Amino acid sequence: MPADNVQIFGTRKCPDTRKAERFFKERRVSFQMIDLACKGPSAGELRKIANAVAGVENLIDRQGKRYLERGLKYAAPTGPRIEQALLDDPLLLRTPIVRAGDRATVGFVPEVWATWLSPTWFMFPCRGQKYRRNTHVDDRCRVSITIARRRARAG
Repeated sequence: MPADNVQIFGTRKCPDTRKAERFFKERRVSFQMIDLACKGPSAGELRKIANAVAGVENLIDRQGKRYLERGLKYAAPTGPRIEQALLDDPLLLRTPIVRAGDRATVGFVPEVWATWLSPTWFMFPCRGQKYRRNTHVDDRCRVSITIARRRARAG
């Protein structure tokens, strides 16, 4: 199943977020970057992400500077208090959060993202072809399959 509607939640300064952006750019997968310094996920998005990563406790960055500054280390929030803290201050989230449909990951995990991509993408890499920047993965694969068939008939 192709990874469509990929969203990356993170900050511009985060090195893992930049690596996630590079991962998808190298594979020509279009994505939407959401900068947590400007805008955080809505309550519904946060719940969907939490369900995909096995709980809201996995979303909070307990080693982060922001967590210590707000005194949450000593308050030790759990459950609904964590969710409310993440909604109030999205910079408490571990980054990057990569979301594609109902799937999501927290942190830099390219081996999981690679499974989200279409397997035909790896079979037909489309060498030497130029495409529009926002072409969908399946469209590129269809074109490469057509090119391979034409070459097989001609050769």
